[in-house]
Amino acid sequence: MVTIKDLEAFGDGWNRHDVDFIMTFMADDCVFETTAGKDICGTRYEGRERVREAFAKVFKMFPDANFGQARHFVPATVGCRSGCSPAPPPRARRSRSTAATSSPSAATRS
Repeated sequence: MVTIKDLEAFGDGWNRHDVDFIMTFMADDCVFETTAGKDICGTRYEGRERVREAFAKVFKMFPDANFGQARHFVPATVGCRSGCSPAPPPRARRSRSTAATSSPSAATRS
């Protein structure tokens, strides 16, 4: 089961821009959906390699990204992390995101 501690560690990995660490939370069939992209609802990345590439792309595009002001909660078996990036790049609007995971790998990572 996902815990608050898992979600805090996941968020810390994002703030360090540590793709390898973040990927320890991701299952083989993971999905990452962005709010921006060519599709009407953003862009969807499926599978570990595509998700890894997408995470690296985020950090390249936003080298100063920091996902602060996070709130964590675990209703039932799904962990949720909600926060925003307080320092957006020029001409970009402040964004808020919510991440959820129900992957058993988060609780069993080594």
